[in-house]
Amino acid sequence: MIQHAALEIARGDAEPEAAFWELLGFRQVPAPASLRDRATWLQSGPTQVHLLYADAPAPPREGHVAVLAPEFDATAAALAAAGHA
Repeated sequence: MIQHAALEIARGDAEPEAAFWELLGFRQVPAPASLRDRATWLQSGPTQVHLLYADAPAPPREGHVAVLAPEFDATAAALAAAGHA
């Protein structure tokens, strides 16, 4: 089991990034005090996603995070309604 995945994002993208993860069933949780100024944390069950603010985020070329959506059709519809392909 993976406890968390850490992804670099631009600070200005924190709100839309968190909204995307919330569509997948994650909810924001408080990051430790020492990280609150440089990260947004989300959690679903025991799994967390840490969105780390970077001046020049470097997404992995072929890396990715896969999420199991128990209600696949409803999740896909929510993503489409929010404008995601």
